[in-house]
Amino acid sequence: MKKITCFIVFLMLLSLAGFCENLNAETAGTVPVNDASTYCRLLHIPEKAPADIPPKSYLGIYLGSQKISKPPSPYPASTYIHAVGVIKGSPADVAGFKKDDVILSVNDQRTCRDNEEITEAFKNEFEKFPIGAGVQLKVLRGNEILTLTVKTAGRPSHQ
Repeated sequence: MKKITCFIVFLMLLSLAGFCENLNAETAGTVPVNDASTYCRLLHIPEKAPADIPPKSYLGIYLGSQKISKPPSPYPASTYIHAVGVIKGSPADVAGFKKDDVILSVNDQRTCRDNEEITEAFKNEFEKFPIGAGVQLKVLRGNEILTLTVKTAGRPSHQ
């Protein structure tokens, strides 16, 4: 991802400086790239993410929120985390998550809130789990409550 970002910034700088004027119709808007690191050095952009940033845990679902007015007992009526989608091969997929599952609790801590920041708060809390930890989630699937155990993994990077 950093190489692509670096390359795009370089193209923008070339365009602004007028260096792309001499390109013919076949090569318009293109610049040959044999080594993205050259451009990254020129633009003072790191090629890779710094090694000192520790990876964060992730679940691997597309987060949404869902208001549930009559949840199963003992859960209160509130807004919960809704799995809008499940990323193939992710910890959630391996644990058996399905699209449209609703997460009621994580390690017996309810996930409900009555505000719009529920997805961001859930993501931030989940990232605090150590990589490789087993996390127990109570999930509402249809009318059934399931217990799924997820083994956390580091968020994949796109380098």
